[in-house]
Amino acid sequence: MVAGRLVAGAIALSVAVAFGVARYPRGLLEWRVVTIMAIISNVFPFALFAWGQERVTSSLASVLNATTPLWTAALAAAAFLPGERLNPRRIGGLLLGLAGVLLIVEPWRTGGGQVLGELACVGAAACYGVGFVYTSRFISGKIPPMTAAVGQITAGAVLASAIAAVTTATSSSPTHVDLQIAAAVITLGAIGTGVAYLLFFNLVEISGPTVASTVTFAMPFVGVLLGVLVLDERIGWNVAFGGAVVIVGILFVRRKVVVDEPFEVGA
Repeated sequence: MVAGRLVAGAIALSVAVAFGVARYPRGLLEWRVVTIMAIISNVFPFALFAWGQERVTSSLASVLNATTPLWTAALAAAAFLPGERLNPRRIGGLLLGLAGVLLIVEPWRTGGGQVLGELACVGAAACYGVGFVYTSRFISGKIPPMTAAVGQITAGAVLASAIAAVTTATSSSPTHVDLQIAAAVITLGAIGTGVAYLLFFNLVEISGPTVASTVTFAMPFVGVLLGVLVLDERIGWNVAFGGAVVIVGILFVRRKVVVDEPFEVGA
């Protein structure tokens, strides 16, 4: 699924390159940087979400995905990024966000399968946080954002396809293709990865980072709404309350964005 999603996304982005909207990375250095980024922000988190969502609902996964800014703030402070030092307000926000995650995951309850699925989704969100830090250090101001996006998805598609080929060849399970599943994976990759990247980076260029960053708050609401309406999922009180606590924590850890400050996107 990860390979199919990234290949579909790479094909969609190749159309943007063909029309001159973006370009591929140039030189070994640029490709090396975006390849590492692909591993951090695409291959690992996509695999974790795919595995985790076999055990949890899409609504719950979308709420846990929204914890990305919390991990980003903590990791950015640990990496001593400029302007990312923790202060009492941000520390309080991180602790509040962690409390929200604990409310959602409920690690004290029985049923290890679901807890492991939830932890996989949290791990994927943490990977995105690492991606933001990596972008700030090695991509922002050095590689054009659209170039980084195209190169990242393309490199991820090659890596994931190689891994998928090896695991399929060595697996004892029979291989079969379901057209409905294949269509869903292609749609996820072409729209949810390829087109979404183009829209997001264009939004950053047109409206600035402040407006673009509000996607963090839209994801859990859209995910929960679609989960309830389309998949008939039920939302427990702990997910609703814990998600609200996480969002409040994010509001505390977010710092003001300077107008001329470069914006980094990891996923």
